[in-house]
Formats: sequence, structure tokens, C-alpha cells
Amino acid sequence: MAHDIALLQLSSPVDYTPIELYAGGDLENPGTMTEVTGWGTTSSGGSASNLPLVASVPIVSQQTCSNNYNGGIDATMICAGYASGGTDSCQGDSGGPFFNGNNQIGVVSWGAGCALAGKPGVYAKVSHHKDWLCSHVPSLSICGPAAPTVTPTSAPTSTPTPAPPCTNCELTLTTKQWGVEISWEVEGTAFAGPTAGETYGNNREYSMSMCLPDGTHTLKMTDSFGDGWHGASIDISGPAGVVYLSNAGADFSSGSSASATFWVGGNAPTPAPTATPTPAVTAPASPCACRVALSNGRCKDCLNADCSDFQGSKPRNRCIRRPNQGACTRQGRANLMCVWSGESDAQESDAEQMVLLPAEEP
Repeated sequence: MAHDIALLQLSSPVDYTPIELYAGGDLENPGTMTEVTGWGTTSSGGSASNLPLVASVPIVSQQTCSNNYNGGIDATMICAGYASGGTDSCQGDSGGPFFNGNNQIGVVSWGAGCALAGKPGVYAKVSHHKDWLCSHVPSLSICGPAAPTVTPTSAPTSTPTPAPPCTNCELTLTTKQWGVEISWEVEGTAFAGPTAGETYGNNREYSMSMCLPDGTHTLKMTDSFGDGWHGASIDISGPAGVVYLSNAGADFSSGSSASATFWVGGNAPTPAPTATPTPAVTAPASPCACRVALSNGRCKDCLNADCSDFQGSKPRNRCIRRPNQGACTRQGRANLMCVWSGESDAQESDAEQMVLLPAEEP
């Protein structure tokens, strides 16, 4: 429902302090926490409240909202809600304020039911209707020079926590096999996938734009069948191509869930220094001097790698050292290969190969 907004003229003046009408800016960014109030029902089809209630919900990007509703979301609207549902405006709240601090961002408009997963609330966007509003009431504050973006102070009925700064990010999911089993979420935010009622396909690439608060985040990865992601992975990048998370999930080869932690924004905090243990006399000078580097950071050398450490396009049952490449030691060659073979050492043409990192000099 486009342009779902109206003006009422009172028959006599009233004594009140008006909320500011927001002219557009950072407070409309995805992930910004907002509030909505009203006397509407507390569940779809339920009874109206005797007291005004307030709900806090994060703004959702136009693209995500449009995907959730299979289109129909245009520039006159702005959406807010959690991917998992649970908090929303409802019947009887229509026409009420949708705001951040003392800035009214929108007007309660429509949605699918109330607080359903994957169905955010849809609000008429105040900034889009600025010209129309000013053509009828030129004295409105929104009609003057564009006001600078300010940190929210206080709401009419509550004091919200100012939204932290956020960084525009791009999440890319690359699927392999069994994409239908894959789901994910950035914990503590409204960003998750796939959208309600949809699944991922095989050997496909999916992208989502997000604005994440600066700081540490956890990406939770889930497989509905419980056998991992079969090589699927997620990358998250920021402005100017900076990489915040790379190849997450590529080593998620078993179980129903895994997670990866990443940092968004400025420089990540420097971890406290830790003591380096003194190696045993019989241990190599470097524990990974001759190693295969796995995506989860572990190291395996030619002699102790096992089949569960790698996943190839064909079944493999053992890990061997390629003949004529020297011993797998610090004094061995700098470019040894670990060879996966299902038959014999000689069948290298039917093998999956992993390049070993060069051995460090003593």
C-alpha cells in the first residue's frame, strides 16, 4: 500500500510537544533500532490493549523486505522487524508513530499477520513524503533546511539506547551440494538466510547487503540434515573490498551447526600476548614445518593426515607422501605434496593434491 499517510486538522489547538519529522539520513539504515507504539492488539486477531505499548525492532533493508514479500515494496515504504519474528506492530496500531528517539521515521502501515518470521512490519516512510507534507503545512520543521543527523535523546514514552554506528557489508554465500539443508544468521541482528519459505539451490551464489554495528560478531551456520555444508562457504566484505570473514563454513563437514567470529569496523582489538610453550626435546623445531594448511587453521603433515581432514570429489581412504619428493621433515623439499589415493601410490592421476607450505629454515 503506497503513500499510506494522511494529515488531520484539529478543530481547536492542543498543548503538546511535537516529535520531529525525520528528513532522511543514517537513522534509516538497515540494522538501526527503532520503536513503534500503539493501542493495537497484542497478537493477530487478538484483543486491543488498554494501555499504549511500545516495541523495539531493527530496520530491514529494502531488498530483504522485498524478497520477504515477493516484491511490492517501494521507495514510499520502510520495513522493520526480526528475521525470526516475535516482535512487531499489529492490528489497531495503524497510523501510529515509528520512531528513533525524537525523530519520527514512519507511520504504521501494513504487514502479513503480526510478528511472523520473515515478515517484517511495513511503514509509510516520512522522508519520502516531505514535499507533500510541506505543500500542506509549510511550518513543519521538516520543511526548513535539512537538519543534521543527531544522536537520539529521548522518545515520547521511553528512553532508547542510541544505535551504535554500523558499517555497510556484503555477505556472499556460495553453495555446493545440498543447498536445501543450509541456513545461517548473524547472531544478535536481523540478518539471516534463507528468507522464510525459501531454500538455497546447489552450486549457486547468493548475496545480501547488511549494515552491521562495529565490533565483534558471530556467524552461526546450520545444516538441517546434520552432515555439514558439503563445501559451501560464506564471505563477508566491507567498504573498499576489505575482507571481514573469508571461506567460513568450508571446513564445516559434519554435524548440524558451526560458528565463526569476525570483526566489523575499525581495527580489531589487539589480543593479550600469550606465552609460547617451550617444545619438548624430541619435538621438531616448528610443529608445522612441513604441513598442509587447512581452512580451519589446523596443520597436518604427510604422516598424520587422515581422510576426515579433506573432502575431494571422489572417495579417498588414505593420505600418502608422493614418491621421489624427499622425506617429510624440516630438511625435506620445500614443495612436498600430500596425495589422496583410493587404489595405490602409483595412481597419482586419480588423486586429490594439497600443496605443502615451504618448510621454515632452522
